[in-house]
Amino acid sequence: MSSIRIGASGVANVCGYGFESIRSYWEIKTGRKERPDTVWMQRGRENELRAITAVECDMGLLFSSTGSSFDDQHRLEAQFSDPVAWKLVMYPDGVLDETMLEVKCPRQLHDEVPMGYQIQMQIGFMLGGFERALYAEWTPRETRKWWVYPSRELGEQLMPWIKRFVGYIAKDTEPPDFRTVKKPTLSTLKTELIYAT
Repeated sequence: MSSIRIGASGVANVCGYGFESIRSYWEIKTGRKERPDTVWMQRGRENELRAITAVECDMGLLFSSTGSSFDDQHRLEAQFSDPVAWKLVMYPDGVLDETMLEVKCPRQLHDEVPMGYQIQMQIGFMLGGFERALYAEWTPRETRKWWVYPSRELGEQLMPWIKRFVGYIAKDTEPPDFRTVKKPTLSTLKTELIYAT
């Protein structure tokens, strides 16, 4: 079996905080089904550059843009061998010195940073060693932004769940879903709302 690759958004699925169930994500990772291209994924791809530009203008910052282009120069990646060979990967939407950028284009803005996105950013902190992240949500009418900071505790909580999931892939064993297994209670990242525009 070739090396298993787990993306940052996939880690949220593995822990029950993503947009796909753990079982659905396992089916994708084992080749049983293709990842659906949802309306919201299309919306994100179509608006990502607008969102990044709006955030950069609001903040007066200029990030090295990466995002959906999957620019290998900015890919964050680490290899592991427990329980089998696997890689943990993230592509931040932008990088500026010790800050990563993560931008989302939801239907409506959230009052707090959703846990699934906190998990994605924690993976970025673990892989890239960033001191903070600028997390932004963009709609054509408004933008909301937060500074987000890493948590060693959250990273330690995530790793056993990722390894367990890699084991399900390696053994070709279907994982239990979160209707029968309680999803983990995870530490949250420290966030500071910058302002909404």
